[in-house]
Amino acid sequence: MSVIYTNEDTGERYTISVVPMDKALEMKQNGQVFYDYTKLTAINTCPTYGVLRYAHHKTEIPLNTSGRKMALECGHACHEFYAALRLWTLLNDPNRRDLYFQERVMSYGKKMFGEERWESMGSIPQDSDRINNAQLFALDALHSSGFYDDPSDRKRTMSNMEAACLAYTHRYFQSEMPILVQDDFIGIEVPFVLEVIREYTNATRTDIAYYCGRIDGVQTWGDHAVVCENKTSGMSIASSNAWRMAFAISNQVTGYCVAGSALLDRPVTQAFVMGSQIPPPRNVFDGTIFELCTRTDSDCVRWCEWFFKSVGEYEAYVARPTYAPRYSHSCNRYFSACEFIPFCSSPREDQLMYLEEMRIDEWSPLDHLTETAIEGAV
Repeated sequence: MSVIYTNEDTGERYTISVVPMDKALEMKQNGQVFYDYTKLTAINTCPTYGVLRYAHHKTEIPLNTSGRKMALECGHACHEFYAALRLWTLLNDPNRRDLYFQERVMSYGKKMFGEERWESMGSIPQDSDRINNAQLFALDALHSSGFYDDPSDRKRTMSNMEAACLAYTHRYFQSEMPILVQDDFIGIEVPFVLEVIREYTNATRTDIAYYCGRIDGVQTWGDHAVVCENKTSGMSIASSNAWRMAFAISNQVTGYCVAGSALLDRPVTQAFVMGSQIPPPRNVFDGTIFELCTRTDSDCVRWCEWFFKSVGEYEAYVARPTYAPRYSHSCNRYFSACEFIPFCSSPREDQLMYLEEMRIDEWSPLDHLTETAIEGAV
């Protein structure tokens, strides 16, 4: 399965193909570098930060509660709720009651949450109305996600997350976007690895790199397949266009459309960014917004250009991080001092020694590539 985009001005052609998960695991074990949106965004924000954090997996954040990344932890826990909610809709779809389909969904859920958590979710009483039953089922996934409150963060609390997720459920059921199920494809938490090839008009050179990620949902809207991306936000998303406009040309959203097109072997040009405000506003239903984004072939070409430009920046400094540019405009991004300021402010001759003393903290969207995950992967 593949998709092709062509730059009409330069003639450069981009061929994007799906890499099977078992092959991707083998490539990862053999040292192949995979690029994801977080890594490439970090590289573009500041090459020094991007290379240290996402190539060498270094961190200066201490192992204590003050070093918790609450926004990421909160988002991860809420994503457990969103995935469980999508699974509940499949298990309770009146048009999909055959035993084979139900067993497939049950197996998919067990591999996603693990047998113990899945059994706990399945034991939740389902004796209320449709929305309440779905909420109770998905809340069990939220509560067993491992998230716990931090006294220093009064926004991202389990209570606030619960309220936001309950309001989200109401909005989700109003959307009437069934999960896309196509052959062995189930559109929930869909992992992907893409081979991206750039061919030049003079054919003297071909570039190849690999992009990976995970799509929160692939659903149907009318006659179209759409990709869905869940976002949690600490800012007001109803009273300002700032949150909405963040996704107008987002490379993350474009990348999901590209991946969806390759996975389904048909154009996927629309995406819904599903935002939840935490804590929710006084009117909790104002804290959930589904923003429709549309992408053209021109947008996808620009995504390919962004991808290879970012890969080039990564490759230029991965082996010599002490020579990576220091973009000081990002030293205080998100109103928090960058963890690598002590490194950057040290003399270059001392930085290699500094690197050896840093703690390793590695994460990748490909962490799910285990033998168990492959059995249920698309």
